[in-house]
Amino acid sequence: MSGIYEMDSDEMSDDDEVPDMPSLWHSAIHTNGALSSPVSSLESSSQSFSLEKLLTEHKEHIRVEKEVEEIRTLLQTKSGGFINAIEDDNELSGPAGKGLQDQHARVLKQFHMHDSCMRQERPGMHVFHPERYLCNFDAGLHPCHCGFRNVNDSVIEKHVHNLEAHEYKQLLTKGAIPHCLGKIVCKDEFMRWMFLLMSVYEDQESLPDLLHKVIEIVHRDPGWRPAVSDICSILVNYGATEEELLGKNENHFSDRCKCLVQPNYKPKSKDSPSNGFSLENLEAVLQVLTEALTSSENSYCGMELNVLLHAVCLISLDVRLDNMALLCTIQQCVTAILDHYTEVDWRQQRLYLSRMLGTMSTVAQEKQHLEAQDRASTNEQEQLEAQDRAGINEQKRLEAQDRAGINEQEQLGAQDRARTNEQEHFEAKDRAHTNEQEHLEAQDRARTNAHNMAHIVDVILPTERGFYLHRGMGYVMLHSILGTSQTVTDEELSNLEIQDLIPFIDYIDDLLKTDPYLLSSVILILGKCVGPNISLSPHEQEQLKSLMEKLKCIRVSDDLGILDRTLVKDMIARLTTRWNLNIQAGRSKQMRLFEFSSPAKKMKITQVQSLQALSDSDDDMEQGNGEMGT
Repeated sequence: MSGIYEMDSDEMSDDDEVPDMPSLWHSAIHTNGALSSPVSSLESSSQSFSLEKLLTEHKEHIRVEKEVEEIRTLLQTKSGGFINAIEDDNELSGPAGKGLQDQHARVLKQFHMHDSCMRQERPGMHVFHPERYLCNFDAGLHPCHCGFRNVNDSVIEKHVHNLEAHEYKQLLTKGAIPHCLGKIVCKDEFMRWMFLLMSVYEDQESLPDLLHKVIEIVHRDPGWRPAVSDICSILVNYGATEEELLGKNENHFSDRCKCLVQPNYKPKSKDSPSNGFSLENLEAVLQVLTEALTSSENSYCGMELNVLLHAVCLISLDVRLDNMALLCTIQQCVTAILDHYTEVDWRQQRLYLSRMLGTMSTVAQEKQHLEAQDRASTNEQEQLEAQDRAGINEQKRLEAQDRAGINEQEQLGAQDRARTNEQEHFEAKDRAHTNEQEHLEAQDRARTNAHNMAHIVDVILPTERGFYLHRGMGYVMLHSILGTSQTVTDEELSNLEIQDLIPFIDYIDDLLKTDPYLLSSVILILGKCVGPNISLSPHEQEQLKSLMEKLKCIRVSDDLGILDRTLVKDMIARLTTRWNLNIQAGRSKQMRLFEFSSPAKKMKITQVQSLQALSDSDDDMEQGNGEMGT
């Protein structure tokens, strides 16, 4: 509005007459026609936000929402509506749509992708429980707790006897211990303390120095070796149980794991939950055991070696040792244990070892499963007791209601019967769900057990004794995995050949359709049972040909929806190719370089007459015939 009234001061002169405001306002309205009065514009703006108009818009919005709801309800109830197709893709109403749905279901089933169940790494099991870590001793263990005494009252013995926790590092990591060890009377007790303390040593930077000192003492003093009870006690202190560590040796091993600390020593209480043992400490323990086995002979008897072999193989199954952690260390320790058997002990124990290692994973897993079932049954028992208490309270309440009136009791009885029927219906559903869940858990346990068995076979390197165990324990494992009813006898284990593996091929076709993951473990164990070609005789190579041909007869069809089947097909192809190359490489490589170097063959000399002599004899014969004719 100001632009209408303002004028440039330069354009106006003193003589110009300024028009009055009403005339200017009247002329602006009649000449332009675009300007409206301020009152009319104010009225129009107020009408756009009036209460009447807002109420009208609200009623219109309600009407539109009602129409949309009616259309949605119509689509939900109408046959073939898209809502029904979204909510239930497998059920279509109407006879015409049912056949079409089956046809689509068959087509969609071809493109359905199943989740892969196969794992590259073994699933393992909980061998060491973190809540039981440091249950027997910790880094505060003193030499006196292991039986050390100040006998000669020497300087070194006084120093060791009066040691404090903050002085352990200075004593153990310096180079004086190997040289002063001869002056200590209780040498075995002192070395026992060093070995136990090394297993829980917290300073990881000084741990290699401590390990070096212990190994140096093992090489210098062949009289000291870590006792089997000490090794088992360390593993128990890491969180394992005696029953799992000993396995089947529990009934034969007299010197069972003992509490190594004195009764007056108690580990410190844990302020926070522990993460369990350190891999570096476990590796140090296994390295000391390997050095003790390789640096001397006849340090352990046959039964002690059985316990050590079972314990080390069980360690490899712990869930914390994933991504092949400590695999090389464990393999070296197992090889040292097998080589430490004397010939007499090996002949006596090899059949027992085949059975022990063949069922080790199954026994340990069954024990853990039974413990889990016991805990579940305890919880269920507590729940039932709570329900009984609730039922008693309910019964008291019903009795009080009985006293209140018969009609009310009948009504409550009807309600109770209705609740009972509903409860039975829910219990039937729960039982069906429980049975299905138990079936899936049993299938998962079978897969896990088979994969763990294949891992145990990989832990044992294919030496001469290792290959013997491969075939024996693999044969026992295959019977256990496939569920054959045949009992494996000692005579059968001692005379195993490749042809004894051929009956297992009949089970592969069924597993290929039902459980490819379980079949993958069977293929791995089957390959280990055959062993390397260098150990096969020509007779066994012929048996391997028969096994290979029967395995090739299994036709594995690729399925885009089941990738596990394709992976198993690849495993079978690689296994048969390796066997074929081994058979070809095992043939005789001695061939003749020059044919003429062979001895000359005997030649048969025949007499040949000339053509002239033959013609003369013919003429003589014709002449003689003519004379006879005359």
